[in-house]
Amino acid sequence: MVEATILDAAAVINIKKPDSMNVKSFQDYAEKVFIPYVDSQQGNRIDIVWDQYIPNSLKSYARESRGKGIRRRVTAQSKIPSDWQNFLKVEGNKKELFPYLAETTVRASSKTIFTNIGNRVITNTTDFDISSMDPCNHEEADTRIFTHVKHISNSGYNSAIIRTVDRDIVVLAVSLFDDLGLETLWIAFNTGLHFSYIPVHEIAACLGIKCKGLPFFHALTGCNTTSAVQFKGKCTAWDTWKTFPKVTSAFIDLSCNPDSISAESMQSVE
Repeated sequence: MVEATILDAAAVINIKKPDSMNVKSFQDYAEKVFIPYVDSQQGNRIDIVWDQYIPNSLKSYARESRGKGIRRRVTAQSKIPSDWQNFLKVEGNKKELFPYLAETTVRASSKTIFTNIGNRVITNTTDFDISSMDPCNHEEADTRIFTHVKHISNSGYNSAIIRTVDRDIVVLAVSLFDDLGLETLWIAFNTGLHFSYIPVHEIAACLGIKCKGLPFFHALTGCNTTSAVQFKGKCTAWDTWKTFPKVTSAFIDLSCNPDSISAESMQSVE
């Protein structure tokens, strides 16, 4: 058993759909679906991390490319849309849904909750100093999650688990593990037949120093905002990295110091 759970909230609302006939309003969804799911998680502390929406950002253009749905106002008594996935395509819908679920969960959950509304953190406890993660300007939960993980570690917890379906979070978890201060970190990853528990601490111990170069390797071989190399998958790229270990230092430099990339590192990658 772990001591704390961090939820990639956007993943959760896609997994936990309002399919029941008893869920007719957003209040029903919060009380009968979302909050019971939160309360069922491992540990007494649950961190729920939402994306925030910054106008004209790179991610805002990526979201627009996913298609358009129907705008629906989110209030406690508003009727739940029949097409949940279509509803979640609309940025305005999520801008109202996320704060509603965050505030409702903080008020009603039986667990110790830390969650965010935009760049601010709200909680139902006064036992912890939250200044290290509030405010936070990270646009995506992918990176913001790790400000919560670090706060969990600094608060005296030794083990945690992240629930997500996002590979970027797996890569970042392995890359950052040695800096987080936890003894064990797990990721509950994916859904259905593809669901698995990933032992981040074991992978980090196995990879050693290469962990620090994973973010650049992941970006170079294709992630959410970069294209993959044509006809070359990650397994081929990984085998190439193993064949040319000298690029490890360059990958680490490019991952950890993106604002001051050395000519030597670029030459190694090329």
